[in-house]
Amino acid sequence: MTADLPVSLVVPSRNRPEMLNRLLLSLRYQTGRKFEVVVVTNGALPDMPGRDLVHVPFEKANLAAARNAGIRAAKGEIIVFCDDDCVPEPRWLERLTQPFADASVAAAGGYVFGRNGIGLQFGATEIDASGAQIPSDLEEGIHAPVTGRAISTTGVNCAFRRTALNEVGGFDESFHYYLEESDANWRLSRAGWKTALVPEALVHHSLAESETRNVLRAPTSLYEIAASKAVFLRKNLQAAAWNEALDQFRATQKKRLCTFFSLGSIDRQMMQRLMQTLETGLADGFRRPAGLRQDLGRSGEAARTFADGAGTPPSLSVGLFGGPLQARRIRAAAAMLAARGHMVSVFLFWLNALPHRVSFTDQGFWLHRGGVYARIGRSGKMPGFRFRRQSVEAEIRRISSQRSFDLLATPDRIAVGTGIAELGGLEGFRVLGKM
Repeated sequence: MTADLPVSLVVPSRNRPEMLNRLLLSLRYQTGRKFEVVVVTNGALPDMPGRDLVHVPFEKANLAAARNAGIRAAKGEIIVFCDDDCVPEPRWLERLTQPFADASVAAAGGYVFGRNGIGLQFGATEIDASGAQIPSDLEEGIHAPVTGRAISTTGVNCAFRRTALNEVGGFDESFHYYLEESDANWRLSRAGWKTALVPEALVHHSLAESETRNVLRAPTSLYEIAASKAVFLRKNLQAAAWNEALDQFRATQKKRLCTFFSLGSIDRQMMQRLMQTLETGLADGFRRPAGLRQDLGRSGEAARTFADGAGTPPSLSVGLFGGPLQARRIRAAAAMLAARGHMVSVFLFWLNALPHRVSFTDQGFWLHRGGVYARIGRSGKMPGFRFRRQSVEAEIRRISSQRSFDLLATPDRIAVGTGIAELGGLEGFRVLGKM
């Protein structure tokens, strides 16, 4: 992290207390300097002894306004955002904030893994003056503004310089949901600020059920995203070009709905109703007041800390692995070690080809599951015959840039002696060495 700029993590949360708790639990493993956490929510904060959380009560269903409220309550000059249905990898915050050592950088964006914890959900993306998102071939690093486009940082994994956001008027609160961070990116770019892409700053995003999508990730309304689209067009594109942009937007959304229809997530009647909400949202967006500047305040001399040990590595990073017959024992050991402050990754591999999945559990440890004979990742050839440990080693190599391990252990009938005494309570596991 930058040595002299305090960092605040702002988490907007609405009606998802269990997921918020999981995110906050994962933050104790973040490396680098200390940071503060500001939670903007319509509910109560979870009970987390030893955690210094800044609580901003917030009832409105307006994500841009929630972001502004969180910034005002924060003391940091670097404001980082993550959603409640996300879990970041341990080196995420440290990496995402590093580019701000360059005083010309106003924003930084990391990459996002999807629900399986392996496939890329959001990578490098740009937007044009209509707000259309365009996959980008931009590489890691700091990028100067270009005419007609701007880098769009995804709201679940992004950071901004407070003074730069203040200069352009903060988040536009006419964007109740969708495009609010892209609009800020666009204005910062037009003002001459640079944006950094940080692919190794990784967040896992579950795309949880919300007021705008169901448990199958299908939309329940297109009203707010359509309203935001209309606001973006009014602000940034000449009226003569609106119809073409709207036709493209309608076609994109209809294609998206057809995909959910083919999966059985919505029926034909629901498709028609959703397209009606889109038209209603567009009409409202073209009438909605926009562009009101927000004062986000100044940063404090030092940000409050999330916890006494926040920003420092856990005592040990431990990998535990085994098969289905050992799963209960391994999970119990992982929960025990996590409760004692160790960062634990569990690798449970069956003797089949089930696809791999990665998640962070409510007990505070990482869980990697799948088949010994499955592909590592979502591409590449199917592996031939191999032992379980070879699958574990391949998975560890895949995540080596995110998590390193002090030791790797597996259940064994032989009790462990002094070699693992510092962990305490892990009797019956055999240490296979450092990874």
